[in-house]
Amino acid sequence: MNETAKTLAFAGVALVTLAAASLATWLPDWRGPGAGFDDQGDPFFPSFAEAVEADPLAAQVLEVVSYDEDTAEVRPFQVEFRDGDWTIPSHHDYPADAQDRMARLAAQVADLTKGAIRSDRTSDHEELGVIDPMDEKITTLKGRGTRITLRGTPGGEAMADLILGRPVPDREGLRYVRIPGKNRVYAAEVDLDLTTRFADWIDTDLLNASAPQTRLISYDTRKVNPDERTNDGAFVVRPGDPLVIDRDNANEWIIEGLGPDQEVDSSKVGDLIRAVDSLKIVGVRPLPSARNAILRSLVSKGFYPTQQGDLLSNEGSLTLANDEGIVTTLRFGEITLATGDELTAGVGEDQDASAEAEAEPDDASTDAESSESGQTEGRYLIVSVAFDETYLASDDDDADASGTLPDDVFARAPDDPVRQEAEAKLAADAQRKEEARQRRINESKEKVAELNRQFANWYFVVPGDDFRKIALDRDAFLKAAGTPDASDAAAPPPSFGPGGFNPGGGLPPGLNLPGLGGPQG
Repeated sequence: MNETAKTLAFAGVALVTLAAASLATWLPDWRGPGAGFDDQGDPFFPSFAEAVEADPLAAQVLEVVSYDEDTAEVRPFQVEFRDGDWTIPSHHDYPADAQDRMARLAAQVADLTKGAIRSDRTSDHEELGVIDPMDEKITTLKGRGTRITLRGTPGGEAMADLILGRPVPDREGLRYVRIPGKNRVYAAEVDLDLTTRFADWIDTDLLNASAPQTRLISYDTRKVNPDERTNDGAFVVRPGDPLVIDRDNANEWIIEGLGPDQEVDSSKVGDLIRAVDSLKIVGVRPLPSARNAILRSLVSKGFYPTQQGDLLSNEGSLTLANDEGIVTTLRFGEITLATGDELTAGVGEDQDASAEAEAEPDDASTDAESSESGQTEGRYLIVSVAFDETYLASDDDDADASGTLPDDVFARAPDDPVRQEAEAKLAADAQRKEEARQRRINESKEKVAELNRQFANWYFVVPGDDFRKIALDRDAFLKAAGTPDASDAAAPPPSFGPGGFNPGGGLPPGLNLPGLGGPQG
């Protein structure tokens, strides 16, 4: 072989070696003993893809199991469609707003395709982060992935089941993926609209307010001191200073008993209504069904049923009434400092409830403690709704549009045709107005029933900051006479949807506990 041929041969070998090195750099590292059956490019779940194409909601159960390496805890999250409703079983079957999100997720899982084969060795599973988080036989605390399972029915066979591992280094959008029970790991392109945040699966707008105008606001500032008891063991009630803010005939806010140099700052009232309207849910807890359990649960969260059938709380209550006659009472209880499932679902809360109630920080220290500990501050809240016809607005559309009656119509004889026609018209108008009012009453009562189905069986946890915007005293709504309001007076008047004033007090639906012992004043 001459020198030119040798040079070309060496150059060819070098090019092949360079190409192989470049390919090895571009592709994820292969660690298997041999390629075996190469299924790259195949869909992960072809049967599931067909089912989703026929019905976007073919998957009606989502189960996600993740693992927290810092705490060595398995964290399950579930969403399912059962008995005609979407619920979150991992959060006490709280109603979910899940239909659109489930359809998107199912379509994305159906589109998953197997990419480059990464490994066929179980010894690589820890490094790639694809150990089944539910596998109790493996003792290692690291390398556990997130298992995602989609089923057609609760308890049914899995339609799609995968373990999502770590991101592939230097390859944006690629994750390691393994099918449970299989050794092979793929580097697959994964773009899933998957979240296990409780707030992402529910309607966080607690009151879901509509447009009716607020008519009355009332603070019941009686509070219960759990450390004080009467001789017969009942809790002591601190009287407080009741505050009622009402609208007069000129649609102005009034507070009785103001001095000559005081006025109501309507902008501050508007701020309060907007704060109530903006209340967000960050967690839920179910009310127990057993009588004794309810008592223990209520007291641990700062709520105290009385022998008179009322329910007091250690942070008082706020009630509002709107012009649909719909009334809501917001009762605020104890503080809770938590994060993750402890905040959203109360995981591990039962054993700590009493200690937590006794350890409530004052308002001055709450923000610092929450920030330093990394925990979120929440406040327990019970919501109840009632109907009171007193606050139902008259319907301006009921006014007579056909003109006025003749001045002498009722001076005519009873059998005069003009008088008889006028009387018949008045009777028909009165009946129409009464029927229209009864329709509004029925509509409001239906809303109340629906809202009580939503609220009756739950404690809600709302952000501490939201609570402080609402827990105001009398001075917060006052200004010096003749001074402008604190904010733009041209702003539209605030409204509050399903809000209300609960003049009769009483226990919320779901707390049917007549004759209970409790706080006594």
